[in-house]
Amino acid sequence: MRKRLLVASCFITILFFTHKASAQMDSLGVYFIGNSVTENLKPVAFENIVDAADKKITWGWNVIYGQSLSYIWQHSGEGFIQPPFDGFENALTNYQWDAITLQPYQSPIGNSYGDLASVLNYLDLVKEMSPEIQVYIYQRWPRLPDGVEPLPETWDSLWVRTHDDQLASRYDSREFFENLTDSIRFNQTDTKKCLMIPVGEVMHRLNQEMKNGNIPGYTNIWDVYIDDIHMKGIGSYIIAATFYATLYQTDLSNTIVPGIYGFLNPTQRAIIQETIYETIIDYRDSEGQSWSGVEATGTHIANNIHLAEYSIVQSNNVMHISFSKPFDLGRKSIRILNTKGQIIYSRISAKGCTFKIPAKGIYIIQIEDLSGKVSFPIKKVLMN
Repeated sequence: MRKRLLVASCFITILFFTHKASAQMDSLGVYFIGNSVTENLKPVAFENIVDAADKKITWGWNVIYGQSLSYIWQHSGEGFIQPPFDGFENALTNYQWDAITLQPYQSPIGNSYGDLASVLNYLDLVKEMSPEIQVYIYQRWPRLPDGVEPLPETWDSLWVRTHDDQLASRYDSREFFENLTDSIRFNQTDTKKCLMIPVGEVMHRLNQEMKNGNIPGYTNIWDVYIDDIHMKGIGSYIIAATFYATLYQTDLSNTIVPGIYGFLNPTQRAIIQETIYETIIDYRDSEGQSWSGVEATGTHIANNIHLAEYSIVQSNNVMHISFSKPFDLGRKSIRILNTKGQIIYSRISAKGCTFKIPAKGIYIIQIEDLSGKVSFPIKKVLMN
């Protein structure tokens, strides 16, 4: 008997962006297909991120370590699967899904066993039960070749290589994933336009931030690798946060970092989250559309912010922060950061404080209760 995934939740606006069709992105059924790079997402921890943001996900997967989409197509149900959906053949033909993510691996685009043919096979299978399915290509990152020193410039040079379908060493470059996604779009006839979860491009931009010394504790993106291709906990968080922002078409404010991913201090967290969101908005195809499908319909960040915990009111170049009851009890650390994560001001206060901001622009507000009992939402504010 065919079944429909039933998922529901309430909608909460986070931060001060509006997104195309965002109200439809609170509850999703997502099926993941790939290998250990897909496993690096840590879907149970990813589910915790989603739940903590008052959104819902029902997920399944078919993951076979070390294998391509073509191999997995021939071996449905092997490897890691998630009951009751089990292997992709059962999952895609007997359940309805909102999205499917497909992770290419070490295959060319254009032959009978290549990634284009494989993706079209999966789409042919899923579209009858899920005609409104959104397919995403999971854009991964370069592998560290043997004998190559893990420098920031090395990573960048691997990422910007020209795609050559005859060279397997070029199957993890930016251009490979762009060409594959374009090829899928050209060959799609009756499903939604293929989109991309741009983890590789996020890592490229984080590499720049790390190289420039803007993320304390990291010198380049190789630092989040655990071997030549897999991720440490923080690398897995970068993957999960990019999936979340893309699938749910939102930013990462007020989201948690589950412990399995490791620890990020407020500065590291703010810059990584901001870079992820800016990437999925700014990274564009040849038609000027975002590869992720996430389009900000405006870039307004509220000048005055009123939350349950505190309010921010500005007048000219003055920002005043005041706390609401019962949050006006106890001393708090209040920090103002620029968009690079650099601390501009830092104060300790219980009732609130006033800052004189010398320049127009976007600033990040971080507040922590010194007792450690209250977590205040990080916000951005536009000073103009």
